[in-house]
Parts: sequence; structure tokens; C-alpha cells
Amino acid sequence: MSANLLERMRRTTRKPPQPVKKVFYVCSFGGCGSKMLCEYLSKFGTVKHVHSRNPPTRLTHIGINEWFTTIPVNERDLPNYYVIYIYRNPIKAILSRFTQSEHLLHIQTNPTITLNQVISEKKDLYGIENFFDNYTVPQARNYKIYCVKYEDLFQKMAEFNRVFNINCSPGNYPQERTRDKPFTNDIVTLYQVYANLIERMKNMPFIQIV
Repeated sequence: MSANLLERMRRTTRKPPQPVKKVFYVCSFGGCGSKMLCEYLSKFGTVKHVHSRNPPTRLTHIGINEWFTTIPVNERDLPNYYVIYIYRNPIKAILSRFTQSEHLLHIQTNPTITLNQVISEKKDLYGIENFFDNYTVPQARNYKIYCVKYEDLFQKMAEFNRVFNINCSPGNYPQERTRDKPFTNDIVTLYQVYANLIERMKNMPFIQIV
């Protein structure tokens, strides 16, 4: 058998190149629909749920505690990684998750802080605005952060999919789950505490890349 024929046979039996698998890091301070978004994105790549308060300067892998580790992602793999920070009105997030001390520990916040303390002192003792700033304020990093506004997500899923090059029919889009809380004096106080942050969030575009 000639060498040319052998070479042609090798070419025809080679496997076609496999599509690059996306890796999504879905980051949040909790109560922002991050698990819902993880479930949706898991259909299109590998997903890591992240609750680290401080994103690193150079992208690293995620540990079992859902925090950034010190192990860097290989530079050549960075184009396949998408770091998504999803946020929402902090009042709804607080009422959903922040009464749980284990959640506060998970987002690297003092787990002894109570909702009553926040209300009585009228201060952001949870450090939610600090968490928000850590992801949304531009810094020198070797990767991008896609800041996504939860309140706009369900009406703008087509735009979200375009940004992340996802092919999905509307029938498979995630659905919003709403649970309205009674409007109490405590909630009025929380709106006073987080008025500045809520206004900043409202003024953000649906997706902002930093």
C-alpha cells in the first residue's frame, strides 16, 4: 500500500474537531436567581455557582465551597470562560436568604448579624453594596465580568442568549418565580438603608460588561 494512500486513509478516519465547551461562573450575593440561571446554563456548558465576595484579579478555579481558589485558569482557556454576576433589588434578596446564618457565612459575611440589627442601626451591616461594587466597578482583570440585572432577565432572554452565543427556543427559557412579601415598617426601613444601592441598580443597563 502506497504512502499516499495511507495518508489519505488517516485523514478520512480522523475525528472532526469537537466544539469548545463553555464554562459559566454564576456569581451573586444570594437570593438573586443564581441557582435558576445555573440550571438554565447547564444545558449549554459547565456551570459553577459562586458566592465569593471578592473576584480575583486573575481568574481562578472554583472550590467545593463555591469560592474562588488560588488555582489560576490557564490563559489559553480564558476565552471559554464566562463570569456572570447576577444581582437584584437587595430587599428581596435579604428577605429570601439573609435571615440564615449559614448563608451569611457562605457569602463571607459575619454570620451573627441579624435583620433586626440592620433595621435598628439603619446600616448595610451585610455589606451588600460592597459585594456589588466588587463585581461591578471596573478593575484590571484578565477576564470580563458580565453584570446581569435580574429584574430584566425574563423579558430579555433573547438578548441574554445573543451575548453568550446560546441557541435556545423561547419555550425553554427559565420562568420567574414571584413571592410578594407584605409591605411592613421593617421593609420601609430597609428601603431607606438601601435607597442608594437600589437607585444605582436601576440605572444599570440589563447587561454591563466590566
